[in-house]
Amino acid sequence: MNPLFACSRCFRKFAFEEIFATSNEGDMLCGECRTTKAKCNYCRSEFQQSGKSSSVCPKCSENMKLYGKPKNCSLCSITAAFKSDKCQRCLSSMNKYGPPVKCEICQQTCAFNRSDLRIDGKLHCWLCKLSYKRALAKAKKSDIEKHKERAKKRSADDGIKSGSMKLSNQSSSNRNNNANATRDLSKDMPEKIQKTSNSVIAPIHHQSDHVVALTQLKEQIATLQKKLQQKDNQLLQKDKEITEWKGKHFAIETEMRTRMTDQKKVFDTKSDIMNKKIQHQQVQIATLSKSTKRSTKETVKEREKDNSSGTDSPNTN
Repeated sequence: MNPLFACSRCFRKFAFEEIFATSNEGDMLCGECRTTKAKCNYCRSEFQQSGKSSSVCPKCSENMKLYGKPKNCSLCSITAAFKSDKCQRCLSSMNKYGPPVKCEICQQTCAFNRSDLRIDGKLHCWLCKLSYKRALAKAKKSDIEKHKERAKKRSADDGIKSGSMKLSNQSSSNRNNNANATRDLSKDMPEKIQKTSNSVIAPIHHQSDHVVALTQLKEQIATLQKKLQQKDNQLLQKDKEITEWKGKHFAIETEMRTRMTDQKKVFDTKSDIMNKKIQHQQVQIATLSKSTKRSTKETVKEREKDNSSGTDSPNTN
């Protein structure tokens, strides 16, 4: 069976004909990892870079020509929403897997119920999965480098052991005292070397653990900063809504006050007109009552005159 060789970047195993050496010492890359790949500034996906200056994938560049500069996605907050308020990745995931759910890492509603997004039983969103993969790749790379260093130090220790054995063989041909001394030295040397090698290997192992812990802490800091930014955006949105409601309340209050003042003016004018009409009617009533009294007095006087004239006339009989 032909031996297999692991890629230094993706850690997959390939045949000797399918893997290539790079300019860096000890790096072996497969054909897929050997090609230069760049990350798109908008959709964060890797693509085959055509030139050094191109930092946007072909899909995003074509969408920019059609729809203009993208906006932030309302779910994952990636600047890749061209047609609507959601990016193409979130739209296709919603069509396939249903509505989004909360990611158990960043606590944002941007994950989908997919089996490949569950890591150690926790549901990750796409960005958290990428960061987790990057942390694993860094940890594996650091472990491989530490393994290479340990192998070099072991080979150096083996050389020291073989040299000490040669010295012991040469000293055995000399005096017996020197032979005993060299034997003691050859017995003591491997123990000391083994102690020193163990003391070197232990911190290397702890150092790899520290690297993994540091990467995890960096990812946690990034997620916390992301959550803090989201909370700040939510507070700004709430402040905007509060100011808008205050403006609406002030406008409604001023409108009600103007209506009340206008209605009061209309009521005052109407009441003045009615009072003037009442006064005019009262004057007319007073004049009419006076005229009726005069007319009644005159009629009474005329009747009295007529009666007196009838009684004073002489009897002709």
